Amino acid sequence: MSLSKSNFKIAQSCGTKLYYTKNQYPSLNEGNEYMEILAEGGYMIGKLAQLMYPDGIEVKTESGTGYAIQETEALLAANENIVLFEAAISVNDKIIRIDILKKTGNHFDLIEVKSKSIDSRLKVNNGLPSKDINHKEYVEYLEDVAFQKLTLQERFPSASISSYLLVPDKIFVSNLDGILSWFKLTKEEPKPGSTFKKIEVDFIGNQEQLNLIRLPENQLLALKQVDDLINPWLTRIAEASKKYIQSIISNTKIETKISIACRDCEYRVSENELKNGFKECWGKLAEATPHILNLSQLGNINRRDDVINELIKRGKTSLHDIPVEALTKEDGSSYYSNRPYYQCTKTEEFLLPGLKEELLNQNLTYPLHFIDFETSQMALPFHNNMRCYENVIFQWSCHTISHKGAAPVHHEWINTESVYPNIEFATQLRACIGNTGSVLIWSKYENTQLKAILRVMEELNHADHDLMQWLKSVIIEDKNDTTNRMIDLHDLAKKYYFHPIMGGRTSIKVALPSVLYATKSEQICNWLNDLDLLEYDSDGHIKNPYKLLPEEIIQFGDTKIKVQDGSGAMRTYQDMVYGLNRDNAEIKEKYKKVLLAYCKLDTLAMIIIFKHWETLINLE
Repeated sequence: MSLSKSNFKIAQSCGTKLYYTKNQYPSLNEGNEYMEILAEGGYMIGKLAQLMYPDGIEVKTESGTGYAIQETEALLAANENIVLFEAAISVNDKIIRIDILKKTGNHFDLIEVKSKSIDSRLKVNNGLPSKDINHKEYVEYLEDVAFQKLTLQERFPSASISSYLLVPDKIFVSNLDGILSWFKLTKEEPKPGSTFKKIEVDFIGNQEQLNLIRLPENQLLALKQVDDLINPWLTRIAEASKKYIQSIISNTKIETKISIACRDCEYRVSENELKNGFKECWGKLAEATPHILNLSQLGNINRRDDVINELIKRGKTSLHDIPVEALTKEDGSSYYSNRPYYQCTKTEEFLLPGLKEELLNQNLTYPLHFIDFETSQMALPFHNNMRCYENVIFQWSCHTISHKGAAPVHHEWINTESVYPNIEFATQLRACIGNTGSVLIWSKYENTQLKAILRVMEELNHADHDLMQWLKSVIIEDKNDTTNRMIDLHDLAKKYYFHPIMGGRTSIKVALPSVLYATKSEQICNWLNDLDLLEYDSDGHIKNPYKLLPEEIIQFGDTKIKVQDGSGAMRTYQDMVYGLNRDNAEIKEKYKKVLLAYCKLDTLAMIIIFKHWETLINLE
């Protein structure tokens, strides 16, 4: 019943969650842990960090935590100088596993490896935030290190300790091509009582490649000392730890005041869960429909006189309890194109005046090309000349309408191999959409990715100058330029379109179901039917096609792969090209199938929304 560093991190976010965690309440975080960690790059970053210390000894966990603690104690006692990986330290009802522990006489270097990147080009605390910057992600990591330092100091009170983060640094440009292929992921069977199959990562490169990784000019991780940042926190960390330990020992909740901070609670699970942490905290106040926590711009609106938290305090948790005057700023301007106001006051679909004029002003010209991209990034650069967390752009979908009234024609491209795809991506996209017609997107993301391709080509002095000129002709450089080919439908949705199903959101994943709820178009039904994505609910309304996308069973704990959003696409691609299943042709083909289906629906969704608007405004 010890307080681990993961327990400490949870409790720091909300003390009540510690009780739910220890008592195994259902959580929204219970997903495919392998895919989660792969997306963060944690496996390979951890192994790369260990390779930086050739003499390091790993403390294994196969025989249990108690054995790991004993082995750590024995190794530290027997060696004046030693480096341990995953050292297990237990003292005063606290237990930690230290990523890298370097002992030199009576001094310890405590090194926490994180896949979260820094950027030393910022020149602020060596890439870490300054003390007056409220950067939640870094604060969590630094408190993690502080908890470990506190525990290690209690176990060895006479020792001196220096504390570090070892993290990817965006200042570095990789000189190594295919470094990810030098690592191999394998799975182990789950331990009794667990469903998670542990992932092991091995370095499978040769000695020459290992030597290259260790060269100073090829370093991708930066070692940053953080004692000056965490030392002032140690007293606070110690006091908090005592409170958390008492909660664990007595198996009682630490009561936390309910507030807007509960909006993203991982224990806000479905109604049919017998153990529902969110409902235990909120009681009857959890039952209001629509709930106040679903308000768009919740945090921004609350900043005005703490209005939302005051309503919660008074037991007012319905969206309709919010006073109208709270939904506008003090100067009378609106939040997020007035969408929170519409969310609380409107009950029917409507389109604000001005959409038709704006489309005409933006020089809407046939053929219309509706495009969508999928990208992926990992902590380690995929390829030579890339930085940590730099995108590879691996897929596009394009539906083209050649002239008014024409049926959409679909084209697509996807990379499935471990090669740098960005230039070929742009080359194939150019071949598809050419130099004529409007290019329609949903959000500026596609524009950002094309700009990134152009920047890399310019940095590398790429030989394809024609492609570079074409990119310049498509990219929006000035948001006020209405002569460009690119038109952002998401901007138009924010400004002009509202449906109650959308609430305050405007992503294509909520805009499409809203349009399908309202539309009577036989043409739209036929398009969905052609993709085998047309079904009706018991009330006769079209079901959300994203929920009907094909799924595949992938043999990783019989996990179902169903790509329904961009993060799912990214993780699927990473496993297909760099992960556990990169050498499994059958699984890769399944991955390809779900990725193509998902991206194709994204561009068809844009056409459906556009066609619905076109009908509403009678666009000629």
